[in-house]
Amino acid sequence: MERIEQLLPLSMEHHLSLSLAIKAIRIAEKGDAQEIKTLCEHIIEEYPQLWRKHFDKEERYIFTPYADRSESINQLCKQLILEHNQFNQYIEQMKNGNFSILSDFGKQLKAHTRMEERELFPLISEKLSQHELDMIYQGISSIM
Repeated sequence: MERIEQLLPLSMEHHLSLSLAIKAIRIAEKGDAQEIKTLCEHIIEEYPQLWRKHFDKEERYIFTPYADRSESINQLCKQLILEHNQFNQYIEQMKNGNFSILSDFGKQLKAHTRMEERELFPLISEKLSQHELDMIYQGISSIM
């Protein structure tokens, strides 16, 4: 799949999220309570600076300004925002010691990331001008 140059910073972060998702699923399936706890603690620790920041960039520079470009983009953006909120809830559950959600977190993160890469980004590249894509790049690069 061809990558959209202006969205590469987000795609690079998506590579990290897919790696995390696969690791979360694998560790959850393995069932080792200590490994599950350790990974959940790691996710909690990096969430504000990595994942919440990533979600904020997407919402601020793509979802909010460009959701109205087509019904498909609008529906995807609404769904993705709901999922961002679900990830916030997963983090709160992990903070409260509920590590049994690691598998669900991993599966949703994997599906979420793929939806952005395979569905949203191609639509964005089709519907937005070069200038608008450049504006997204400037925005997401300025707060990295």
